[in-house]
Amino acid sequence: MSTVLPIEDKPRWAIYTAADGQVTFAIPFVFQAAIDVSVFIEVDDSWEKITSGYTITGAENPIGGSVTFSSGRAPGDRILVLGAALLERVLSIVRSGRFSSKAIDDDFDRLLLIVQELDRDRQRSIKSEYGEDGLTLAAGIGDERALIKRGAKLEAGPLIDEIENAQGYALDAKENQERSKKAAIVAAGSMTTVIDPQFSNLATAQAYSPVIAPDYIRTAGYSASGDGGGAMYKKAASEPAHAGKLSITLDDAVTVVWYELAELKPTPLMFGAVDDGTSTDDTDAFDGLSSYCEENGIPGYIPATSTGLATNGNHTFSYGLIGEGNWRSKVFVTHATNDVIIGSDFYGGNYVGVYYFASVTRTNGATIKIDNSVLPNNYSLATVVRNNVFQNGFIDIQFLRCNAGSVEGNRSFDFAYCFCVLGNVDFPDNGDYSISGNVWDTGVSGAYAGILQLQAGGARIVNNKGGRADFGYVLQMQSDDDTSILIISNNSFENHNVGNIRLTRDTGITGEFRHVIITGNEFAGVVSPNACLELDFGLADFITNVVVTDNVIQFTNVAISVDQAKNIRISDNVFESFDGSSVGVQTSNAATGLVGYNVFSNVTTPYANTAAGVTVIS
Repeated sequence: MSTVLPIEDKPRWAIYTAADGQVTFAIPFVFQAAIDVSVFIEVDDSWEKITSGYTITGAENPIGGSVTFSSGRAPGDRILVLGAALLERVLSIVRSGRFSSKAIDDDFDRLLLIVQELDRDRQRSIKSEYGEDGLTLAAGIGDERALIKRGAKLEAGPLIDEIENAQGYALDAKENQERSKKAAIVAAGSMTTVIDPQFSNLATAQAYSPVIAPDYIRTAGYSASGDGGGAMYKKAASEPAHAGKLSITLDDAVTVVWYELAELKPTPLMFGAVDDGTSTDDTDAFDGLSSYCEENGIPGYIPATSTGLATNGNHTFSYGLIGEGNWRSKVFVTHATNDVIIGSDFYGGNYVGVYYFASVTRTNGATIKIDNSVLPNNYSLATVVRNNVFQNGFIDIQFLRCNAGSVEGNRSFDFAYCFCVLGNVDFPDNGDYSISGNVWDTGVSGAYAGILQLQAGGARIVNNKGGRADFGYVLQMQSDDDTSILIISNNSFENHNVGNIRLTRDTGITGEFRHVIITGNEFAGVVSPNACLELDFGLADFITNVVVTDNVIQFTNVAISVDQAKNIRISDNVFESFDGSSVGVQTSNAATGLVGYNVFSNVTTPYANTAAGVTVIS
């Protein structure tokens, strides 16, 4: 850098956009003379040099100078100020026969300015890689043309519009070729071997607009890929009547093609349910699943969930509802009184492996209700309710019209009325229920019974464990029809508030129940002063042919009470009193039969017998 005139590494140019009437524009770089600066104005996207109408000041000023026009510029004028040091000697380093140090310094400054400007222009040029020959740009290349490299020369190529048109023609040709291929495949009857349409969600699939409709469509989710609602849809001849459907419009913008779900294990997630507990109301999704299952005669499925699904409605699943994750197949019940899952098929359905959790206080309704009131036979045959979990329900399971129903391996917590209600409104002598392997426990005050049988029809109550309702099992006949067969075996009923078993019938009902066997059970912990087992609750002509044998009964007050039952046998039981002042077997009035061969522990009065027709063998 010269000590007289500092030469800094700055861009030796500037472009300005003029304000209305602007006359002065800065020169932001050092220059030695006005001749070393050129001024340009932009005209039609090109720079034209201005040679007059302005003055330049600031030569040899370290901070630069300025261009001042004799008249104001129009607004928006673009002005280029360009360093253009004169490429010739303008000084002599010998003056009056002597060398001039300033002249030498000025020459070096000029050389440096020239070098900076050459480097500036070099950087704007077309370059070749190191090791390659330089390129020559051919003369006369017009605007809007591509460049073609031929050896070391760049020549004019086609117009850009011509290239874009050619590309468009090529794309159109390719699209027409694809359409022709598809049409040929359809004509040959083998289109599905070529088109395999798969989409991230239902909305994306519905936006699909092909030339020809594929035979099926796959989705990876309902609302989003991976949300569990992905499914296969097959082409339908017309719009399906159920909710498992989608439609697309072909690229003619006219033809609508319908598709229906093609899944053998449909779930609420395929109808828009969201696995987020009670945050989303999934009632519509359950309704959609129900309509699909009823239309196709198949059960619905509840997948394993991370949080659970929620419904506020009542839904018919005539062919069953099956959980794939047991405790993780969780359904929140958010309605206080309605029946939730309703079964109505004649051949019965399987209701298996779902965790039903009431998130509101239930005051009525059944979680699963079997009620075939629409078919001519008017009852469902061999319905199975197995391995479910119920919590906070009112009635967990209710058989209203059913024959040979089975309730197996379910768990119930904190029901408000009953775990299971058995009945047969239209055919009271049918029933033949099997209730086995279930566990219930309720801490809800006023819960009536683990099992309540309202119509007779026969039942086998086997291997259940229950506690803390008013009763373990209640038979409460509501029909004048005679019926038979009740087997209560190998159960454990504990800590019930009123009694473990009560056999009774409604006022005014005359129906008789024949053949009762109660054997191999554990009865314990009745809280109230009632009997553990009330076999006829003071009703005449009600219970006939009763065997109570091989049970263990731990009790207070009275273990077994028989008032008017006919032909009874109570033997080979073990009685243990909790309070030491209890009665083992109490028979009275018109009861008949035999009582004896029992074992008593801490029982004050083994037999309190006032019935003349009962024989007691100590």
